[in-house]
Amino acid sequence: MPKVVTYANLEIISNQATIARTPDTTCNLYEPNPIEVISRTSTMFTCRITYTCYIMNSYSLAVFRNNKTETSCKLKPESRNINRTIIMLTCNNIINHAGRNWIFIFGSHYQYNQTITNQTFIVTLDPLSLKMLPSFNIALNEDQTLASILVPNCDQVTQTISNIIYQCQSDDRKNRSISNNCTFTCPVKSGLVYNISITRLHISKHDGTNYTNGIFPMDRRVETVHLGKACNSKQSSAIKLMKRTSTMFMLNISYDCLISNSQKLAVFKDNIISTQCIIYLTYDFPIVNRTNVIITCNNIVNKPGQDWKFVFGSISGHKSRIANETFIITLEPVPLKNITKLNIKINEAITEASIFAPQCHQAAEMKYLSARCGRDNSQQKPLSDNCTFTCPVKPGVIYVVAVIRNPINRYDGMKEISEPNKATNFRVELNKINITVALIYFTIPQGLFDYIHIICNASYQSCENLSSHLTGSIHSTCTNCTHMAITPIVGGLKYICWANTSRSGVSSVQYEAVNFTTPLIPVIYQPTWLRNVTDLSINVIPQSDFDNIETVCKTKPNQKPICIDMNTTHNQCLTKLTLKFNNILGCDYTCSFLTKKRDYPNVHSANFNITIPPPKPIIISSRWSARYIAVHWIIDEPTYIDYFSVVVNDENMQKIKEEPDISSIYENSIYDPSIDYLAAEIPIFTSTGDNAQTMNVAKNISLILGSETDCMNSRICNGPLKAGTRYKVLVGGCTAVGCTYVLSKAFKTKSRELFSTF
Repeated sequence: MPKVVTYANLEIISNQATIARTPDTTCNLYEPNPIEVISRTSTMFTCRITYTCYIMNSYSLAVFRNNKTETSCKLKPESRNINRTIIMLTCNNIINHAGRNWIFIFGSHYQYNQTITNQTFIVTLDPLSLKMLPSFNIALNEDQTLASILVPNCDQVTQTISNIIYQCQSDDRKNRSISNNCTFTCPVKSGLVYNISITRLHISKHDGTNYTNGIFPMDRRVETVHLGKACNSKQSSAIKLMKRTSTMFMLNISYDCLISNSQKLAVFKDNIISTQCIIYLTYDFPIVNRTNVIITCNNIVNKPGQDWKFVFGSISGHKSRIANETFIITLEPVPLKNITKLNIKINEAITEASIFAPQCHQAAEMKYLSARCGRDNSQQKPLSDNCTFTCPVKPGVIYVVAVIRNPINRYDGMKEISEPNKATNFRVELNKINITVALIYFTIPQGLFDYIHIICNASYQSCENLSSHLTGSIHSTCTNCTHMAITPIVGGLKYICWANTSRSGVSSVQYEAVNFTTPLIPVIYQPTWLRNVTDLSINVIPQSDFDNIETVCKTKPNQKPICIDMNTTHNQCLTKLTLKFNNILGCDYTCSFLTKKRDYPNVHSANFNITIPPPKPIIISSRWSARYIAVHWIIDEPTYIDYFSVVVNDENMQKIKEEPDISSIYENSIYDPSIDYLAAEIPIFTSTGDNAQTMNVAKNISLILGSETDCMNSRICNGPLKAGTRYKVLVGGCTAVGCTYVLSKAFKTKSRELFSTF
């Protein structure tokens, strides 16, 4: 039948004719590639479907599965023209179809005129990677010679489970398919290692049509299985309560060996096998050297809030036999409000009320139940076995009476022992970031406990003002705890630690835990100068216990022998240190504090520098003329000096600061008399040629200011003074770090020669 094409809606726009074309009545798939898969995973895919026509209304299209519209799919036109329409189709959240063909129909909704012919397509989703499957489960026969291995969710990998094969060892050349229930068996021996593998064979791939288009390559997963030794009358190694109510419990009892055949295990109650308990075994994987025995006991009657004691172990003929042990579970108590409503009867004289708590014994053991008349807790008394008690009353008074369940000692599966078990495997790590914290690691004890306390005391402490008694504890609710922190630890101490495992209602047990020694740590300090420049007061902050602190100060090599090194050992445990520097001024020192303790290597603090300034020179006389002045000065105490500095100040009669304001050279001071200039630097030499000399009262220095005639723009110039001009002089004793100046009185040069002393 020929195609029918109609034209309509002629419109003139910008002097051009535009014709809108109505779609054809039917569309065909584009050949040879009607569908193209763009991307896919195990739960979704995206594809393009191409038609040889113009599809106007894409909302008329849909994906159908099982005669229903598939809501997980979304579609939109990617491109359209007169001769072709490309639809982009994405289907998400496809479940249970990994490695399988997902078949769907693409076409028009029935309520619309059929634009395209409904067509069936097939897309094969990615198979699920074997590495994404959960850990394998393993079960052993009683002789522990055959392992049955379950591959959980293997049916999610691909549609044909027989396409998954297994090998029991790396040299196994047999390719056998796993069973439809995802299990396979391998011969084993205890104590050996096996490389067990599963492989998914290749899967044909459909990209939309009935024809396959390539394959998904094979996938392999290898598990290295370490098989432990069989149990031989061994005891349990750990207990964990998994669930508990007033009528049931679930308990995990672990053994560090392999148990097989749960049918040969039993819960014994009063020497009779309890049929209300179910037992099954699990193993860790792939290190199969530990057995978890899961015991679930249901329908326990008349035991709320009470201890349910039982024996667990092997029955006769068990080849992987375990030792019979007694365990205790305290069932949950029932809230009193759930089981009883108080019945109250008052005698005829209205002097006494008899109160009855029906079924009170269903709440807990009677020894945990009390009764109270009024609100005063001191009036609380044990409830009688018949669940009754009496209270005195008076007419017209409101009374409060109560039945109380007191705290119950709770057992979470612990063995029947006389005292709590001990924590083990103690070790200590000192915190590298916070030196005041120590982490004590341990393995929590088997069975039930309330607290683990650790107490650490220093075995020898020199300074008693530092804390040496440390404690830490954890509560039983911290089931995953592997360590506790104790603080503040002190350096330079040997700690001896004891542990105590306590349990309410059971005697506690105390035992040695661990010993550790902390290293000596240098002090930190805050320096403060005293008035006397030859003395220094420093507060040190100890980071360790110590016997003594020694101050070590070394002078600069070029200042010796005038300045000498100093070592001062301070009194025991003294932390406020006063240093005296031998009365030699002008010396420079690099100092540190040495922390010392018997049996420990000494440790140095960070260095600090001390500079003792020279004293002020004493100007003893001067004489002057119109163009010069002669100045004489002395140093009257032992001093190290490199050189003397002489600074001249012109006309600044307001100057009182004993420091120079050198801003220019001599030539500039001629034109700007307000500035200072450096007139002379007089080096001090010893007779042996060292650049140092100790000055004393017997020595004096003289200088004639104004004695040079040509300075040649020199930094230092002792040029002529101005006649009839006022001057002040700064004389300073100097070392490498600076000078100590004295400011002279003012003097004035004359126009004729005069002599004067001041």
